[in-house]
Amino acid sequence: MSPHYQALGIDRLSLAEQIALARTILDHLAAHHADTAPAAAPEPSPEDLQLWEAIRAKALAQLDR
Repeated sequence: MSPHYQALGIDRLSLAEQIALARTILDHLAAHHADTAPAAAPEPSPEDLQLWEAIRAKALAQLDR
């Protein structure tokens, strides 16, 4: 586990709170990237999208337990 994970208190958040935090961070990064990215920003690869979908599905399945 990253020392930042504990230092920021993320380890004390519930799984749902961690997912919400991750979504907020990703939304922020996407907005920042949209503001600063060159016009010809590369599209994510199909492998990247499949990996993200697998991670997302696993996290959401754990929330449903």
